[in-house]
Amino acid sequence: MSPDPTWTGIALAVGAAGAWATMDVIRKDLADRVPTVVLLFGLVAGQTPMFALWAVLHPGPVNLRAYWAPGLATLAINLVANLAFIRALEIGALSRTIPMLSLTPAITIATGAALLGEWPTGPQAVGIGCVVTGTALLALARSGSGNGMRLEPGSILMLSVAGLWSLSAALDKVALRAMTVPGHGFIQSCGVLLALSLLFAVRRGGPGAERLRPVAGRVALAAAVMAIASSLQYMALERTLISVVETFKRAIGAGVALAVGRWAFGEQVGARSIAGAAFVVIGTTLILWR
Repeated sequence: MSPDPTWTGIALAVGAAGAWATMDVIRKDLADRVPTVVLLFGLVAGQTPMFALWAVLHPGPVNLRAYWAPGLATLAINLVANLAFIRALEIGALSRTIPMLSLTPAITIATGAALLGEWPTGPQAVGIGCVVTGTALLALARSGSGNGMRLEPGSILMLSVAGLWSLSAALDKVALRAMTVPGHGFIQSCGVLLALSLLFAVRRGGPGAERLRPVAGRVALAAAVMAIASSLQYMALERTLISVVETFKRAIGAGVALAVGRWAFGEQVGARSIAGAAFVVIGTTLILWR
């Protein structure tokens, strides 16, 4: 029997989604100033001491024997997914790659059912389908693509990213049964830093700290928001279905992107955007229908 999402879990999922959406806005501003891999290193380096301090101040029960397998697995999957995300944007058009991420909630239903035995209710499943449709429409509208989704090398790679992120969410939930939220965040952050350091060593170049100095304040802010987003997401995963968490991430992220694009960058809101927003509203309403 799958757990019925609680209002606490849903509230945490909404908070996590809002934090991730805020993070995306800040990261968009920084992306033009700092190379993506260097920015990722700076963000993770910034959030690591936050998790360390939290873990020291609020220790909890830990089962390392049960943690290492899912913990290392989700670390490896997230690292591969982030590098694949970067590569997909390099080789594919934005309009053909980003819309593929809208499929993440649908894929998460499969991973949640297979690994955790989590099955959404009928209305929730329909709601997730509506959100997937709506976020795809919003992503295509913002990218200016008029030909729908086509499978090209970049889009195929981004589709694999959606699958990897769905799998990592399920493994995060398994790992959190044996580790505290700050402990899990600290271990995951340290693992990413180690992997990126090895990558820089292979490339025979440092992490490019000099590129981060001019925007150190913004990077520190983004790292704090990233730590909050990750923490809220972990806590939501402990209390509700992973498919619900991923659905709210995509729904709120798409909504914020639409609003910021309209008011900050003067992007037009056409029929496709309106239809996408309507699907998202209907979908989230169905998910909240318990």
